[in-house]
Amino acid sequence: AEAAMEVYLQHGEVIFKDGRKMPENEFVCSVTGESLLDQDFVIHNGKPFSRKAYLDQFADHVDGSTLQPLYKGDNVVLAMGYKWKIENFRCAGTGKPLNFEQFMVKGGKPYSVEAYVEKFRVCPTCNETVALGDDSAIEWMGMIFHADHFQCAGTGCVLKQGDKVYAKDLGDGMGPRPYCEKAYAEQFCPVCPG
Repeated sequence: AEAAMEVYLQHGEVIFKDGRKMPENEFVCSVTGESLLDQDFVIHNGKPFSRKAYLDQFADHVDGSTLQPLYKGDNVVLAMGYKWKIENFRCAGTGKPLNFEQFMVKGGKPYSVEAYVEKFRVCPTCNETVALGDDSAIEWMGMIFHADHFQCAGTGCVLKQGDKVYAKDLGDGMGPRPYCEKAYAEQFCPVCPG
């Protein structure tokens, strides 16, 4: 298998770094049929595969990180449904070996607990990490908040689990913000005169 390489799109053709060309509509995973333009891919026997589809097809024979063949006698660890050479089972956040320590998975990639918390459990209100054991934390729209920091962007009132919360992205790069029902209606729902 050839590891993923750079490609670019020109006039409806996918052009590989080595000069090969393929019509854009044929640059799809040979298993799932999904476009490979915006994801990691592998070419195996001339056929393109998404990284996940390739791993699923050849899980017993390739390293989960490098996609290179595994050989008898390789020291491997079974994690996330795949075999990994021990030296290649690394944290996606830090690149450090995981060495049989506890890990978390996000987006199909392994992270040390510390890296996972630092990268994915940061309260957007205070920019501090939210502990894994914090049962009061509130998850909303892919973000996690300390319970007392989940506040309405309009009034500043603390929102609680179970409250009716509305999302509004103001287009300023900050992503969606939470609003209580009253503030959302006052700020974003025009009143019909009459």
